[in-house]
This record gives sequence, structure tokens and C-alpha cells, in this order.
Amino acid sequence: MTTSPPIPSAPSWPYCAHGADPVGCRGINVSGHTDCLTHLADTDRNAYLTSLSPALTLITAARPSTKT
Repeated sequence: MTTSPPIPSAPSWPYCAHGADPVGCRGINVSGHTDCLTHLADTDRNAYLTSLSPALTLITAARPSTKT
């Protein structure tokens, strides 16, 4: 008898959900958007990052970002 792997549960924060698995990307949504920092369109990401103050801490919960 074969068992299938457990389906991951959705995180408790407002998350991106971009992607194909049952839950999708677990990255936290950028304020005012339905995508995480990694999945925002380039223009939206640039505008968001430009709006931040230098001492602000970013929360990129559960999603490594490789974009620069």
C-alpha cells in the first residue's frame, strides 16, 4: 500500500499563493498587493522598495528571494 505525501497547509498570514502546488507560494503579501516581494511585477516591486525607509525591516516570511 502506498501513501501519498501530506498536503501542505496554508500559512496563517496573508500569503501570495503564486504557483501550482495546493497552497502555492507562502510568501507574505506586500502591503496593498496580493503578491509577495518575489512575485510582484518589476514596476510594483521597485515602487514598493523605493517607498521604504532605510531603517525598516522587511518580513519575507517563508519565501527566499533571488531577485535583485
